[in-house]
Amino acid sequence: MKRVLVLLSTYNGEKYLDEQLKSIFLQENVEVHVLARDDGSQDKTLEILKMWAQKGKLKWYSGENLKPARSFLDLICAAEDYDYYALSDQDDYWLPDKLYTAVTALEKKKAQLYYSTTTVVDSNLHVLPQIEYPQEDYDFFESLMYNHISGCTMVFDARLRRVLKNYIPQNIIMHDWWLVLVCKALDMKTVYDPVSRILYRQHEKNCVGLKKVFPLKYWLHCLFKEQNNMSTMLGELLEGYRDSLKVEKVETICLLIQSKSSIMARVKVLSDKRLHINSSTAWNKENIGFALKIIAGRI
Repeated sequence: MKRVLVLLSTYNGEKYLDEQLKSIFLQENVEVHVLARDDGSQDKTLEILKMWAQKGKLKWYSGENLKPARSFLDLICAAEDYDYYALSDQDDYWLPDKLYTAVTALEKKKAQLYYSTTTVVDSNLHVLPQIEYPQEDYDFFESLMYNHISGCTMVFDARLRRVLKNYIPQNIIMHDWWLVLVCKALDMKTVYDPVSRILYRQHEKNCVGLKKVFPLKYWLHCLFKEQNNMSTMLGELLEGYRDSLKVEKVETICLLIQSKSSIMARVKVLSDKRLHINSSTAWNKENIGFALKIIAGRI
C-alpha cells in the first residue's frame, strides 16, 4: 500500500477535530499517517491531538500563530519522506476512499497534484445546495486570476513537495493557491476529479470557506475590502521559480504586477486572450471581480 502523510493545521478546532481524525484513520487501501501543527489553540485542541498521538499514527507540534497559509507551508517543510501528501482542514469529514481515489488517479495520469470538487455540508454534515464552485480544471493563466481549488481536497506527490521546499515564500494569499500556481507554472501535471469524496463543512467559525455572496457585494469586496496582495504573491513566484518558467508565463506575471501602477499594462491584461477575461462565456462573478481589480490597479 502507498504511504500517505496527511498534513493537518489546527486552531481552536475542538468541536469537529476528533470526528475529522476518525474519518482520516478510516481511509481504505492506503497506509495513512498524520502530521499536525497547532497554530496557537486556546481550547481543547491540544488534548485531542495528544490523545490521538498516544494511539500511534499521529505526530504533532505547535508554534506561533502563522495563520493557515504559512502554517501549511511549515508542515510541508517539516514532513518526512512519504509517497504522497494530503492537506486537511480540522473540521471536514472524509469518505473512506478519498485518499485511495486520489493516489490511483495520480498514478494513472502520472500527475503531481490531485484536487476535486467538494460536497458542501452544514455543521451536522447535512448536504447543502451547492454553492458556486468550479466543475472543471483550469490552466496556468486562468489560475492567475483567482483561487478556485480547496486545499482540503489536494493530494500531491514527493516530487511536488521537493519543489515546494526549494523556496518558501513569506507573502502569499493562501497555501492552496500557491500550490496550484507552482505546479502549473512548472508544467507539472494536475488531475481534477469532478466527483467529491469530502464533506466540506461550513459553519460559523470557518477560517476559510465557501460563502454565498451576491455579485455586487462580492465586487465591492474585491475593490475595497479584500487584501489585494496578489501582485506580491506573483512576485514570490518569480523570485522562487523564474529560471524554470517559460517566457510567456514570465511575461504574463510581469504584466499583472505592472498593472498595479501602469494603465497601459492594465489595458494589455484586459485584452490578453490567455486570461479569458474578454471571451463571451467568461463573464462570471469572479472574472468580473478580477477585471475590476485590474482596472482599479488593486491586485
